Amino acid sequence: MVIDVSCLDKNLDLRLMLRSRSILTALTDDEMNILRDLINSAVVDSDMKGGLKWPLGKTSSGGRYRVIVVWHIVTKAYTSSSFRLKARDADRYDFRTGTGETTRQIYLKLNRIVSEITGTGS
Repeated sequence: MVIDVSCLDKNLDLRLMLRSRSILTALTDDEMNILRDLINSAVVDSDMKGGLKWPLGKTSSGGRYRVIVVWHIVTKAYTSSSFRLKARDADRYDFRTGTGETTRQIYLKLNRIVSEITGTGS
């Protein structure tokens, strides 16, 4: 189950990915409160890989959910009539292995070349 959350008080958007052994169709109010507590205990820290950190012992909540991976992604997009460019900086931290990484990714789509290859250009 994937849940997109806007944390207005932290000026942050989160995407929570929950994995369960059973099929989840909706979360109960208790589960939502547990996840809300987990999110509210997060501290925004741009020096940390992933951009978030939790106080000691707060990476799990209710004994049911725990933070295993944190990603912080900043994307900038540029467009013109002939191309589209997306630059993405991603910070990741994996609590299971204690490792983190920072990557910079560039996506470039050249509209004229695509139309020439597909035969739709004049």
